[in-house]
Amino acid sequence: NYTVTNIADGKYVWGVTCNDTAQNGELVFTQNRTFILDTVSPTAPSFSIPANLNQTNATLYVEWSVVTELNFDRYDAVLSPYVNMSDPTQSISVSGNISKNSTTFTSVVDGSYFIQIRAFDLQGHSGNSTVRNYLLDTVVPVVTLNFPSNNSFLLDNTPDFNVTVVDLNPNRCALLLSLVSGSTL
Repeated sequence: NYTVTNIADGKYVWGVTCNDTAQNGELVFTQNRTFILDTVSPTAPSFSIPANLNQTNATLYVEWSVVTELNFDRYDAVLSPYVNMSDPTQSISVSGNISKNSTTFTSVVDGSYFIQIRAFDLQGHSGNSTVRNYLLDTVVPVVTLNFPSNNSFLLDNTPDFNVTVVDLNPNRCALLLSLVSGSTL
């Protein structure tokens, strides 16, 4: 056995030459073999699209930065309902070309998700993007005007307006009030 120390990552060819003290097999060569030393994980990809992670479309296109990796294998785009990325709803492998840095998740159902892009090399090392939150909401809020009722007469010049909003992810509501003549208050 012979141990070489501190060799750099890269592709190597190795073989052995031997002879004995009687000069038998003078400079006998073994067959050459190759190996790749890869001790470094790929760089972590970062998201470039989508900029807005609140979507109303059940098809989600994602794009990320190209990693620098000599022994690139694949990207995995993972969509999970959990921030620790367990139990993925969808996982898409994009392999063969390091510059193929996008994919599309389809048939996503309404809900809150997390997205992560993972880059793998042939050694099995990975570089992972940050985890981003993604909210899909394809249902329009249902708004019911409760008070004052339509065509009602009021005596109080400081009326309370009452509405009911039904939605899984309500954000904000604004009261729009104008005179029938067209002036906005």
